[in-house]
This record gives sequence, structure tokens and C-alpha cells, in this order.
Amino acid sequence: MSRTTTTYAPPLDSLKFDRRLAETLQSHLNEGDPLGGSFEEGASYVLPPSGDGGEVQDYGRQGHKAGKRIESVVKAGELGAHCYAFSDGMRAIAAATEAIVRPGDKVLMHRSVYGGTDRYFRSEDRKERLELDTIDLSSETAADEIRAKSPKLVVGETITNPLLDVPDLFPVMEAARDVGAYMLLDNTLATGRACLPLEIARAVGYDKVLDVLSLTKGYTGGKLSGAVVTDNDSLARLMFEERRCKGGALPTEISSKVEDGLKTMGVRMAQLSKTTQVLVEYLSNNPIEGIEVLHPFVAKGRKRELAERYLIACPAVFTLRCELPAERFTALTESLSKVFLRANSFNGAYPMMSESAKQSHASIKDSGAKAAAGVSGGLIRLSPSSIYPTEDMLEIVKKLLGEWLRNGTNRPLV
Repeated sequence: MSRTTTTYAPPLDSLKFDRRLAETLQSHLNEGDPLGGSFEEGASYVLPPSGDGGEVQDYGRQGHKAGKRIESVVKAGELGAHCYAFSDGMRAIAAATEAIVRPGDKVLMHRSVYGGTDRYFRSEDRKERLELDTIDLSSETAADEIRAKSPKLVVGETITNPLLDVPDLFPVMEAARDVGAYMLLDNTLATGRACLPLEIARAVGYDKVLDVLSLTKGYTGGKLSGAVVTDNDSLARLMFEERRCKGGALPTEISSKVEDGLKTMGVRMAQLSKTTQVLVEYLSNNPIEGIEVLHPFVAKGRKRELAERYLIACPAVFTLRCELPAERFTALTESLSKVFLRANSFNGAYPMMSESAKQSHASIKDSGAKAAAGVSGGLIRLSPSSIYPTEDMLEIVKKLLGEWLRNGTNRPLV
């Protein structure tokens, strides 16, 4: 098996991402809608006089015109050749997996992923629909492990939830390419604004990558939806058939709301990214006893090196890892929740927070699996607001933490 060393410089900055989305949306306005409306509610919609709606106009579960417009925007954002929209991110992950994996096939999943992803693959393993093993895709030995185990599918995230680690994509993609494996990468927390997994794969000469997203936070601003993006024509056909046979397409009823979210993504994500960077730098420069800030842009050592290698913008979420007495941790979450809404799916408009062990990763019941994933009762994932000015958001965080500090024994470390 050949091993190569790839050098890569991200070819695009975040402003070019915003421009790609704007140009695609403008093209929709210029072309108009050949079906005569922005979307049709329900499962029925009107076909052209010829009766031929094209490949996607079979039934709503197969696709529809509004869905195709949404897919074109996401495809432009992720720099991919094909895109298929789904009702939510987990349906997209399940469809991508079921299109590829057969009973007996080995799947290597990163040790720390979103709780729903972990639950899905462990459930499929228990049903003997696949053979699951875990791997640390950020480690220096990950590529050797992939070559040794020769899986059918490698599963990871471009920025992991909730620890916000970045995998070492070049060597693991090269290893997956060498053994003929597919790779499913969840790009939800980054979006194409902060990471371009398909562009990285092209630099490696590897086209078996599925870029999977829950569109809820980044692209749509809270409207439930998901997508799979790929450069591979054969994979695209498999995704089309998977959705055509099993359903799960983005419902027509919410397509217009999803499109509205796409129109504002550029300005929303720019503000979120700016505010997040200010907050994590402030918190890192003003550390508090018992609290560690997790974010790629304030990481140190190898974690920072990987972030600089693969990320092109600041991810708009961060995590606080707390080692505090139970009553102090509870007091902290109560203080933060005065402004940060407790939520499972962040929508970007309002400040939101999630206790990983109780919410996004509550489904991981096995203590060993939870420990391996790094999920403890002291993790708080936060996202700022895209409608609050950055300066206001910083003052809010200072005030909330200041009140918490005054009412307890924790102290600033500097």
C-alpha cells in the first residue's frame, strides 16, 4: 500500500463561503421557479403541463423542487458535486450508512461523537447489522490503525461534539483510501465556512467521502433538516436510491422556512464566529479555577496544530469542562441559564447552552463508553447569539460569571 505525504493550504476563506451562498441564492431569483411557486405544502404538488417533473418529481419522499434549491445552496457551501437533503441530520447519517454498510462489515467510529451518532451505530452493532469498533482520529496512530483493521466505513466529525477536537484528516483519509474504505464526516459544527472535508479529500486523491450535516444550527438557523454531500457519482446514486426507497426527504411543508434560514446564513455565521472567538479568548486569558475552555482556536500543542491545519474560520460553539463540586456546578449552570437558553439543537439566534451528559449525550448509558468519549457531568456546551452585538455578549458573560464567583469559593487564576 502506498503512503503519501500531502501538503495542503485551505484555498478559501470564510468571505468566499458567504459569497458562494449569496451567488447561488441569487441564481434562484434570476431563474425563477418553473413550477410557479416557492414551494407546495403537503405531499401533492403541481407538475408542468408536460407532466414530466424530471428525476426528482416522482413523490415527495424522493425529492421536490424546493428541496433541490436547498441542496444547491448546501452543495455550494460545502464545495461538493452532489447533495441530498433529509428531514434531519440523523436520517442523513442513517441513509449514508445503510447505503454502504452490510452485515459483517466493520465500522470504525471516532471515540467522541455526537450522542445520537453514537447511539445509532451502537444500536446497529447490537442488531448485527455491522461490526463496530472505536478509534481516536486525532491520534498520531490513527492511520496505522485504519490500515490494520481495514474497515468498510470510518465515521468521524470535523469538529467533535462536545470536546471540539479536530481529527488529523490527511493521514486518516490517506489510510482509508489505501484500504478502500468509505468515510462519513459530520461537518455540522464547522459547516463549509470553517472546514471543507471534500476539498481536503480531493487534495489526497480520495473520493469516497460523505460530508454529512445537520443543517439546524449553521445553514438554517434552527429549522430541522439534514444533508449528505459527496463528490462520488456512485455514492450519489446510492443516496438517491436510499431516499427514494425509504423516504426521509426534507418535507415540503418546511422547505420555505429552511430556505429563509439559508438566506441569512452568511451574516449569522459571521457574527457567531466573531463573538465566539472574542469569548473564548477572554475566558482563556482570564482563567477560573476548576473551569477549562475547550475550543480549537485556544487549544495548545497538537490540538492547536490540527486546528490551524484544517480549519479556515472560527467554529461558533465552545465547551466549558468543569471540575467543580456538584453544588457549584449546579450554581454555574443556573447562572448561565439566566441568559443562555437550555437547548438540544442550537439555532444561532439566541445564546444557548447544553449539559452534554444530560442532553446531547444522555443516550450513552455505558459508563465505559461515556468515559472513552470524554463525556462527563461537567461539560457545558455554549453558543452565543447572532443578533446580540459581540461587545454586549462579552459583558453578559462577564456579569454572569462574576455573580457566580462572588457567591462561591472559586477564584480567578490570574
